[in-house]
Amino acid sequence: MDMVDWTLLPDHVVVNIFSYLTLSDRYSGSQTCKSWQYSFYSPHLWKEVTFRFANNEDEEQLKFLDKCGRFIQSLQLQVNQELEICRTCSCNLISHMANVQDRCLQKFHIKFIGQNPLMFSGDEFVVRLMLLFGPQNVSNATIGQSLRKVDLQGLLVSFPGKLLEVLSANNQELEILNIQNNVLICKVPPSSLLKLVRQCRNLNELYAFSLSCTEDVLLALAENNRKPLQILSIFCRREEKYRKDIPSTVWKKLVEKLPKLRVILGFDHTIELLKVGEVMKAEIPVRELRLETLTDLWNEVRLACHYYKNTLEKLIVKSPPSGNLQELDDALLQVAQQCQKLKSLHVFYVLKKETVEKILELCPYLKENETYTLKFVADPHPWKPGKDFW
Repeated sequence: MDMVDWTLLPDHVVVNIFSYLTLSDRYSGSQTCKSWQYSFYSPHLWKEVTFRFANNEDEEQLKFLDKCGRFIQSLQLQVNQELEICRTCSCNLISHMANVQDRCLQKFHIKFIGQNPLMFSGDEFVVRLMLLFGPQNVSNATIGQSLRKVDLQGLLVSFPGKLLEVLSANNQELEILNIQNNVLICKVPPSSLLKLVRQCRNLNELYAFSLSCTEDVLLALAENNRKPLQILSIFCRREEKYRKDIPSTVWKKLVEKLPKLRVILGFDHTIELLKVGEVMKAEIPVRELRLETLTDLWNEVRLACHYYKNTLEKLIVKSPPSGNLQELDDALLQVAQQCQKLKSLHVFYVLKKETVEKILELCPYLKENETYTLKFVADPHPWKPGKDFW
């Protein structure tokens, strides 16, 4: 067999192979020869990149920023926040990207992959993000590149409304924003979100907590001379009891202005059950409903079927064992019969076998695409959900 000289592979082939590797593996491959090292620094390879700081050895990734930072258009940052070295490296990376001259960064996503240390506030991340979202370092002949997508869902830190105000003041071409991070307290006041909505008029998708999303915010989204919002996700928690309810008339006005709007409505286990029915309104075009309250939900499921039978595509129900054994089964059968657009159903509650079989018979799409979680025998927790649960 003839020996293959891998150094003779065309550069574009090497770059394509590298694009499937993690940053660490790319670097290891680049040490093979000068040709592969040249390919490692190809601008095309750095358009989309993931930095993962999980242990002490990952610090070496920072050395690539001087040569390649200005090429990055989409940055995903994964941080093990339990280790100080990983937090430090992540903050240094964000600071470096904030200071890159004439940067190309358009998409930013940060995700914590560990557990928050005791008494951890995460203020150092908020400070660095203020820099990243602030005024850019541009040359005289260059117009700054606005961030188009910012995803802070994985940032397990309570950040202030000031962060959104800085973001909107300096990135007015923003199209997608997700601030539904899993923290106990939302510190983003409605006034900060309202400023962002009014300044970022190309906003296409918005994911926020109900505490921040008020009547004024919805009316601002319905204003003229702005790009139509496509997706609005509102997640309701314990703070809902301190917020003034959004009237049906406001939702009706928003839908009239944005007929293609898709709404994701969610409730977690901290919200008062009585509030769920108050928030759910027939005027809301709910495509996805997440009832994760861990309470008896058969009445809310029936209400969802009544209100959203023409729009509902995805339903998630988390309910404990109940004395009303048949009520939830019947409510879910009603959903399967009447919600013709249903494409995903995840129920974390043991149903009757005949109920599961009937639902899958009525909704063959669920079975064909495995987009369901339906159990008639209790599995060990945690249950493994079907496809598209997240």
